[in-house]
Amino acid sequence: MENIKDAIGSNKDLTNDQIIDAFKMIGAMGDIIIFKNDGLRSKNSFSVIISSSTGKFDSIRFDADSLNNALIACLRKYFDLPLFSS
Repeated sequence: MENIKDAIGSNKDLTNDQIIDAFKMIGAMGDIIIFKNDGLRSKNSFSVIISSSTGKFDSIRFDADSLNNALIACLRKYFDLPLFSS
């Protein structure tokens, strides 16, 4: 998880492996992540949604022109949740 947190803290795109790691990590936490491409939209055609399977937080959704930007925005908000506070 720290590797993903470090990666989203930088201003670089996530690698394919980091995207898969984030996907697996969210699933392991018991949460749900959805990647969506809406080809009919001319802007912000990529959506990433993270939701709790237990209702521990409201769904997080970001739309962007790239999958990376939408995922990074979602992950930043996800890691800001109180459940990650130490």
